[in-house]
Amino acid sequence: MPGLQGPALNTVLIPKSLVADLVAARGEYLPDETGGFLLGQRRDGDIEIVSATRQGPQDKATPSSFERNDDSHHLIAFDRWKRDAGRTGYAGDWHSHPAGDGSPSSTDRRAWSVLYDHSKGPIVGLILGETQQLRVFRGAKRMGMPWVTECVLAREDDTQLCYVPQNSDAHDGHRKFKV
Repeated sequence: MPGLQGPALNTVLIPKSLVADLVAARGEYLPDETGGFLLGQRRDGDIEIVSATRQGPQDKATPSSFERNDDSHHLIAFDRWKRDAGRTGYAGDWHSHPAGDGSPSSTDRRAWSVLYDHSKGPIVGLILGETQQLRVFRGAKRMGMPWVTECVLAREDDTQLCYVPQNSDAHDGHRKFKV
């Protein structure tokens, strides 16, 4: 992975330019939620997000929900996968919460569980809350069960943000959610 890398800490790398695009998309669709898929690459437990799909005409959005129904999400993901010989694939999803702090709902956790079951490794969930603060969640299996762990910003450079799962020994705000 170019840029911010280090030992395999289950990092999540996100381009700052992508975050800016997601914040802009959030603003476009207010007061409703919006969202899409995250596309990226997995290496040694790390996930590098490289792009995202945006809301399509057939998606359904309300102030408290977003459903990816538009075929464009899958078509964009498949096109990206073909263009780079299968290195980039589904890495998770993102959506906005027009109200609230961006905490995942039970619906979000169920959707991540389904996405995890269909992926070939850990997934990432991004939520942009009311304050436009990005919250990053990483889904993986723990003792055979799907779990979602909130991640914290560990470091950044001019172009990327690097998030790592919260560690209860290092952070008071440790949050894990069983899905």
